[in-house]
Amino acid sequence: MERRLSAILVADMVGYSRLMEQDEADTLQRQKAHHSTLIDPALDVHHGRLVKTTGDGFLAEFPSVVEAVACAVAIQRELPEREANQSQDRRMTYRMGIHLGDVIHENGDIHGDGVNIAARLEALADPGGICLSGDAYNQLRGVADVGFEDLADVQVKNISRPIRAWRVLLDPDQAGKRIKAPKSRRGMVPLLTQSALCVLALGFGAYLWSLAPAGFEPVDPTDMALELPSNPSIVVLPFTISGGDGQSSWIADAISESIISTLSMSPDMLVISRSTSFSYKGQNLDAPQIAQELGVRYTLSGSVVQVGDNLRVTAELVDAIEGSLIWSIRKDSALDDLFQLQDEISQQVFQEMAVSLTLGEDGRNWIELAGGFENYVAVINAREEFQKFSPEGHAKARRIYEKLLRENPDQPFANYLMGWIHWQRITIGLTADAGADMAEAQRYVDKALDKQEFGEAYTLAAVLALGRLNHDEATQFADRALALSPGVPRQMRSADGSKRPVVSRKKDCDIWNWACGWNLIIPNGCPGRSTTRASNWAITLMRNVLRARSWHPTQTM
Repeated sequence: MERRLSAILVADMVGYSRLMEQDEADTLQRQKAHHSTLIDPALDVHHGRLVKTTGDGFLAEFPSVVEAVACAVAIQRELPEREANQSQDRRMTYRMGIHLGDVIHENGDIHGDGVNIAARLEALADPGGICLSGDAYNQLRGVADVGFEDLADVQVKNISRPIRAWRVLLDPDQAGKRIKAPKSRRGMVPLLTQSALCVLALGFGAYLWSLAPAGFEPVDPTDMALELPSNPSIVVLPFTISGGDGQSSWIADAISESIISTLSMSPDMLVISRSTSFSYKGQNLDAPQIAQELGVRYTLSGSVVQVGDNLRVTAELVDAIEGSLIWSIRKDSALDDLFQLQDEISQQVFQEMAVSLTLGEDGRNWIELAGGFENYVAVINAREEFQKFSPEGHAKARRIYEKLLRENPDQPFANYLMGWIHWQRITIGLTADAGADMAEAQRYVDKALDKQEFGEAYTLAAVLALGRLNHDEATQFADRALALSPGVPRQMRSADGSKRPVVSRKKDCDIWNWACGWNLIIPNGCPGRSTTRASNWAITLMRNVLRARSWHPTQTM
């Protein structure tokens, strides 16, 4: 038996017994046709494995949640069109549930808690709909072609713990939206929890009301005072404070200033200066109006509640153009630990901003991989230099990466970064011995993977294998990189968002230029996608190139 983490899709046909009773032969014929012309091809496109059929449904396994959701969405959007000529009571529809969890592989079948949860989620889905677990949803930050409805925690049969559930919104008009379900759609909260919530509501009702983001109309970029920059742009508004002795505004100001200073360390974001943002202190202006005046897309605002020597800090990030709240965070601390609180909340905001706006989900791993926040910031700044693909940028990036390696020679991430340095020496013509640099790059990535498995290192291993013309090994490494990455885009698209077929060696050369990178080396400026989605798009495309033909990008076109 083998255990591994997989995305599981469970599908069940609605009203199967009724359809069979009405016309058994026709039902079986249509079901078989849908499998052969829709379901099976969709599984192939999205790298799914059909584990088994169950008469009225099927069970499938995927290497990533993004692929599982993309497959389910493709089926659920197309099936109604195929069934449109049937009367309402004869139409075939499926419910689908998706979960990311640990499964047991045995004789081609899969078992375990992960499969059970996916099956329970399927039962919660609407006919023709898809229901996700919270674990699955957390892998989908970069997915923008569908929306999601939060069904909150639900209690399902034979699962002891509550499961967080999300409904996929298939209507294209709801793409990119994140909404709360009406209370009638959510799972029943235990009576004790309801009582506790009531008590909390009585005590903190006014406070919670003050934190609730008011609805607002999105800002039209053409109405902004300044043209939006290409990089994510943000203003950190002065935090407000309540409670205390009335002389504590300095606490809120200190936290705001710390966040501004920390965010300014990122080369990927344009951060409005402290003097400009603090000019709005005390003004009763909403986030969209401030964003419009400053020509920024994002606003970060927050509040501090002081009760004696205890502090609670809340911050929220708003997208003024989309008219939506992206995320909110909360942190509790004692006043004596204010300096530590400033560092913690500034670093948390920095990380959440990087995840939401620049690096994608990979950014969550980078602090740990880099060995701390300071190293993390150094890596991000070196990344900007590396992405210039110039001798000057290469030299600056190399100095930073070598410093990280000197400080911790056995750190996997530092060795991985040095592998890219030797690869880049070859690609930009700095090498005097390409073979030696290739060998050094391989040595560094081997050492990194020997210490720890992570997707970025397997990406570099795939690139190096392709450089050696070892296409099978490159494909294996690329698949492993995808399996360990936070998410892969549903479709491989070109920079303008259109589908990009692999049809010629000229385009394969363009693919190579994209495919040699992960978040570390993909340059900014990939319209319409986060960096994570762009890099995963690239590695997915590289894998398909490898499977389609055997060639090397240095060959003559």
